[in-house]
Amino acid sequence: MLTLKLICVVVGLLSGGVLQVDSDWPTFRGPQGNGVATSSVTESWNADADLGETEGVLWQIDVPGLGHSSPVISGDHLFLATAVASDGKAPLKVGPGGRPEAAEDNGEQSWLLLCYDKHTGKEVWRRTAHRGIPRATRHAKATHANTSVVVNGDCIIV
Repeated sequence: MLTLKLICVVVGLLSGGVLQVDSDWPTFRGPQGNGVATSSVTESWNADADLGETEGVLWQIDVPGLGHSSPVISGDHLFLATAVASDGKAPLKVGPGGRPEAAEDNGEQSWLLLCYDKHTGKEVWRRTAHRGIPRATRHAKATHANTSVVVNGDCIIV
């Protein structure tokens, strides 16, 4: 069974033993829409223990369901969307190859918005945005939750 994890890589500088994490990242490509962080970014990190000692990882957590949604950050919170199959089955093809195959999981899904503490990875809350049958099939390498969350002040758009 494939386990999906959200891995929070340290972004920012260690200064005097205090982590200065970059401010908000409210959309897929960041605050300026160009994918560029406005502060210093850790240049070396490894989140895969199979490839050696992990470094630069602040925290990691198992994420329910399947989601290719980019995490976004607002204040002390990290938001992420995912889709969870009611029957618990969510096949996902990984690796090379691009045959246009549909996944066979068109049963009921719950589309969730997850909120984590950006410093600790502790889940703060989760909300079900929608529960139902998908309106379209998905590609075997995609998920039913591909779009990214957007935060604008007190509004979260999923």
